[in-house]
Amino acid sequence: MSKNKQSGFQRGNNNVAKRPEVREKLSKKAKERIEKYGHLKRTLGKHWKVKDSSKMNKDKIGKHTWNYRLTKETDERVNNISKKLIGRKMTTKAIDKAIATKKKTGAFKKHSKFMKLRWANKEYKDNQIKKRNKGNRIKPNKKEKFLDNIIQITFPNKFKLNVEGLEVINGKIPDWVICDGQKKVILFNGLYWHLWKLQEKNPNLTKILVKNIERKSYNEFGFKVLHIWENELNNVNKLK
Repeated sequence: MSKNKQSGFQRGNNNVAKRPEVREKLSKKAKERIEKYGHLKRTLGKHWKVKDSSKMNKDKIGKHTWNYRLTKETDERVNNISKKLIGRKMTTKAIDKAIATKKKTGAFKKHSKFMKLRWANKEYKDNQIKKRNKGNRIKPNKKEKFLDNIIQITFPNKFKLNVEGLEVINGKIPDWVICDGQKKVILFNGLYWHLWKLQEKNPNLTKILVKNIERKSYNEFGFKVLHIWENELNNVNKLK
């Protein structure tokens, strides 16, 4: 008895698809589909073309696809498909065709409107930010580790480092959060990203203005903010 290496199905008399009862069942289902949707034409290999697609579309309204809410971890079929797609890339022609179709149907605008509504929800927004940071595997840099040592010595077990984004407040990720439930956070600002880079667009921007802008999101939820700038690490005694 030979076996198909690609599909794994057995060939010969034991092939399930060749059993009379199975063939009769498949034939019955095919006839039902033809009666419901019209004559089916064989076109490109495994693809089928429905004569009256409007009936098919109406029939699918409100129904989910077979892989709805299934993941690689919970379903073997999804896991196998995922493995087959590793390393495969869409051609430029296929990408252009997909973009053109979405523009024509207005899918981009619909999706944009839908996502704006979802991101307006605070719980969804904070959850997505946590997932993004977890996926990016963000770790504290040398200066953040240095400052964390000072904070732990000065305030033992009172603040915890939060650069990985486990705690999100009003869509913002504070660098340190307090552990005893009080509404206090610490923000550590590097000069390049938090000041000099922003001054390229707005030369009048100062540290005080940056503090006021960053503090606003936390103040809306009643949090007190302590800002520490990168250059303040030069004088540890004054920082304490």
